[in-house]
Amino acid sequence: MNALETVLGEIHSATGGSGAPGDAGGPGGSEAAAASGTALIDAATGLTYAEAGDCAAAGSGHDVWRLLTLIEDGLHRAGAEGELESVTVTARRTYHLVRVLPRQGGDPVLLSAVLDREHTNPALAARQLATAAEGLFA
Repeated sequence: MNALETVLGEIHSATGGSGAPGDAGGPGGSEAAAASGTALIDAATGLTYAEAGDCAAAGSGHDVWRLLTLIEDGLHRAGAEGELESVTVTARRTYHLVRVLPRQGGDPVLLSAVLDREHTNPALAARQLATAAEGLFA
């Protein structure tokens, strides 16, 4: 396992991913999220650098990249200014959180997490993902 996969595995664990169903408790439980998969994706190309857990529900890195590109283009056409920071997509059984991580001297990367909707507080999960991502390029 390379260093990037190790860090992504730590982020996956920090957002509640352990592979055991129901580990995160319920909506009233002590954990904020039950991550089934996390991925680190190149924001310029959609290339997936590393994955932890099961990311199949989110699609490929290219799928995530295309979705964020469409959202960002639509926001700019609607008059929004600035850069996209994060996106939360809700599905019947999952939440998909994608965070744009700037890199000094390079294109940004996307940190994507697929979360079990039944066992996740999306606001706390987004905060956990942001906190865990802070150390990724430190």
